[in-house]
Amino acid sequence: MKVKMIALTAFISSVLAIPAVASVGHDGGVPVLEDGISSSQMISNGNENRYTVPIDKPTTLTVTSEHYAGSSSRGNYLKAVLYDASGEMVAAASDPDGHFSLVRSLEPGDYQLMVTGSTTMGGAHESRNIYQLHTQYQ
Repeated sequence: MKVKMIALTAFISSVLAIPAVASVGHDGGVPVLEDGISSSQMISNGNENRYTVPIDKPTTLTVTSEHYAGSSSRGNYLKAVLYDASGEMVAAASDPDGHFSLVRSLEPGDYQLMVTGSTTMGGAHESRNIYQLHTQYQ
């Protein structure tokens, strides 16, 4: 049992060390959500992850959430809400099993994406409670 716990701790540490595909933005350190796969995030009841989404030309933004292969996402509620520069909600997506898909055509401007979640499956330290964002600007 002790060996399994050490292996799990090593796995989680290595997962969290994966470099981010988000860079720190210019508005108070909020990361910019860049094209590609984000760093791993933990689902934490009541906490939110916020990203800056700068759009410089008409664009279709696609953001989906993914869990690690082999990890069940059952019981992991995730929600993404996209706000424009004036704070108006322009898009939202959620899924009770952690696999939301947000697709929205956007005009140039600065947007913010907020991702929140909750889990009913085990502690926040478990690998099943880790997700990544897959982002595409077209």
